Amino acid sequence: MRNTAPYFLVSLLLLLVAGCAKKDNSVAPDIEAPVITVLLPVADDTVGIATVGVVLTVTDDIEVQSVQFLIDGVPADTVYAAPFQSSLDISMLPYGPHTLLVRAFDATGKSAEKSVSFVKGIKSVEALVRYTLCEIVTSGNCTPCVPADSIYHEGTNNAFYQERVVTVKYHAYFPPPPDNLWLASKDICRPRLEYLFIPPGMQSASSPNAWVSGTKAGSSAPNWLRLIDDDLKTPPEAKFELSKKDSAGKIHLTIKATGLASSSFNDLRLHTVLTETDIMYTGTNGVPIHYDVMRTMLPGPEGESIALADGQTKTFSREITIDPTWIAEHCYAVVFVQSNGSKHVLQAGKIKLR
Repeated sequence: MRNTAPYFLVSLLLLLVAGCAKKDNSVAPDIEAPVITVLLPVADDTVGIATVGVVLTVTDDIEVQSVQFLIDGVPADTVYAAPFQSSLDISMLPYGPHTLLVRAFDATGKSAEKSVSFVKGIKSVEALVRYTLCEIVTSGNCTPCVPADSIYHEGTNNAFYQERVVTVKYHAYFPPPPDNLWLASKDICRPRLEYLFIPPGMQSASSPNAWVSGTKAGSSAPNWLRLIDDDLKTPPEAKFELSKKDSAGKIHLTIKATGLASSSFNDLRLHTVLTETDIMYTGTNGVPIHYDVMRTMLPGPEGESIALADGQTKTFSREITIDPTWIAEHCYAVVFVQSNGSKHVLQAGKIKLR
């Protein structure tokens, strides 16, 4: 009789191996709810008036099935696939604050919520720009001043520089004879010239000469323009808000000064300069028109001491009387904050008086 035991044992072994090799297709239980992180909108942000973009991350231990978006409790959209973001219509909502609610659901019905507030409106972006002060010493009797003034005028005579560059020209008593514009302002002009030229002192005084935001720029007009361009790229260290009002034949100027990076200085002075432009006067050098001429300084050439912490705003008032010999429509008020010791100018500004 044939012995079949070996065949039986082999067959049994094959069945056991096949059983062990079977793949386990069981699914792990869903034990966690989705986790939501809202990236946009940022809390309490002003988002615009038409749509609000929603960007988020949502994760789950098994699978996220859907994400629902509600605004003020009203369904706005439902998304069924990653990346689970949307652009929601808010055009019919009133201006002001609203609440976005995000609900995420997984395959077993577990859910999570995350809310964020936003504001419908037009975001106000404050323009904090640098205004550069250029102070120029010149004279109607100075021959080298003719090309320098011409180069400077041509280089700044456009809308951008007229807006951002604040120019003050001091007519000096050198070279002799003193011109008429010096004679009209010498009591104010002389102390300012002495301050600018010291150190090294008035023995080095000559025209033309310039200072760009308090930095000595020398007699070369192209160098003045280069330093102006460099200074315009630097962050403002203060901010001015200027307003004026005519009353009883006088101009009342209000200056609001806010410190931005001013707290490291303890010797600041606020200067107010009245300038007149397009003055018709011909000195010995033949120049017939003079621009941005200093007429007077308020309250005086030394300015007014000011302590201005970062973020602090202080308000100053100036009462201005236009001299009958000036053309009021050509007059400006120039303001700047300067470190008295280093001569560094933190910020400048100007406003047309009439």
